[in-house]
Amino acid sequence: MTRELGYEEFIERVNDLVDIAERLDVVNQHPYIFYRDILSGIYRGLSNSDLLKLFSIHTAMQIYINSLVSVSLRRTGDPAWLCSGNAIEEYGVSTQYLLWWRDLVGREDGRKILEICLEILSRVKSLDRDEILERDPVGKLYEGLVNRLLRYDAGEYYTPRWVVELIFNRLETMGAYLAREPVLDPSSGSGGFLVISLRRKISQGVEPGSAYNAVTGLDINPLAISMARARLIVTYTFLADEEPLGAPAVLWGDFIGLSLGKSYIKIHGGSHKNTIDKMARVVESTMGIERERGNPARLITDLYTAVLDMLVGLYYDELSENGSQINCGSFNTIPSERCIKIYRSLSPGLRDDLIDLIDIHGESLGIPILSSVIMGELLRITGLLEPGIIVTNPPWLEINELPRNSWGEAVKKYVRTEYAGSRLLPRRAIQKGDLSAVFLDLSLRFVRGDGYVGMVLPAGQSYSGRSTSHGAGKLLTYEILERWRCSGEMLYLGDVFGHGVEAAIAVLRKGGGA
Repeated sequence: MTRELGYEEFIERVNDLVDIAERLDVVNQHPYIFYRDILSGIYRGLSNSDLLKLFSIHTAMQIYINSLVSVSLRRTGDPAWLCSGNAIEEYGVSTQYLLWWRDLVGREDGRKILEICLEILSRVKSLDRDEILERDPVGKLYEGLVNRLLRYDAGEYYTPRWVVELIFNRLETMGAYLAREPVLDPSSGSGGFLVISLRRKISQGVEPGSAYNAVTGLDINPLAISMARARLIVTYTFLADEEPLGAPAVLWGDFIGLSLGKSYIKIHGGSHKNTIDKMARVVESTMGIERERGNPARLITDLYTAVLDMLVGLYYDELSENGSQINCGSFNTIPSERCIKIYRSLSPGLRDDLIDLIDIHGESLGIPILSSVIMGELLRITGLLEPGIIVTNPPWLEINELPRNSWGEAVKKYVRTEYAGSRLLPRRAIQKGDLSAVFLDLSLRFVRGDGYVGMVLPAGQSYSGRSTSHGAGKLLTYEILERWRCSGEMLYLGDVFGHGVEAAIAVLRKGGGA
């Protein structure tokens, strides 16, 4: 019998990491400060001690993820090498800010970390192939470690596999041809939709490498990116009996910014309307995109990583003394080379404008948001990503409960402009509408002209078969369906997440309505 995950024991290891971080003053060092600010942007109202605890949970999860992929790919070597992700660095699984402990191993302070590493490796090695493929140990561990109320307050609801399978079944019944279509999950979480998409494509006869390159994910939580990438890599390896070529196309970013591109910046007004267009043109002209269209998924991943790394280095002044070189943090040499090339192509004025835009959006979290906006405009120019199917379980938050920051205000202004202004929805319908409806709107905007969208939504915002207290919010959802002339169905699921908020699924074809 394999060993259970042992959440209580894992929490003890997390507490050990908290103690080490406090003793070594990690909280005043750049990796923690950067990541803390990201967590503060995702999870509202956390105290300093809560943030350190969550940072330590993410650190322990990263060790577990690195160990699982390393063992599944049959990597061998020093335990710290496996736990840190050095053995699998070409796949971009590790979030560098969660590797603050790596240089401590071998020192007195690192003895406890090595013990944690060895214990996690032992747990991972006890898992068999079916447990890894069918039970999703990464997702279950995350849900066991991160407080449920904290996740729900941020709109995180990880989707049961049967719901994912149901959405794909209904989409295929409607005529969606999964084997042929690129798939996007714009709020991918731990990768449930992406993994099932990969498995179904392979089972339908798609060559495994082609299937792997035909699924793309996006999420604002950096640990979610690590989880989703890990699951795709391991699933591919087990099903294809070989390792994949390169990192999967799962990006740390914001779908609102990606789908709107430079229009997102225009929502804010101000003096930066042309900055995104200039930046996208710089990337397009310096990267020789037309020569590399043979594998768009890998090209998108490399380009996005290069832009993200460049913005981190630019904002945090990680430059050489003469300013001609930038420190690009990618483990992969190709994005690092592209990062340097992009930086050298920027005028001083454009660099200053980019820094201003990051400041507007809140430093650490502003970097993936701005990267997404730049990539969205680049995708609009080049047509590199044109998904025929979008599937997701987006964050659930009422629009009037969105954070009062630049991102939250941009979302509210977008909805008011698009639906209260031009389509004359009453104000209460906007206020009581849900962020998930905004994801629905932008997914229908982003999917190919006659493409398909499958989405988990709050039943109170979408399903008309029963009375709810959120009737006004439904008006926004149904106005979105009318705008994009959707055909399809809404199916009531009930309280599938066990938190008292009932769910439904929307299975839609864009442009299929009257």
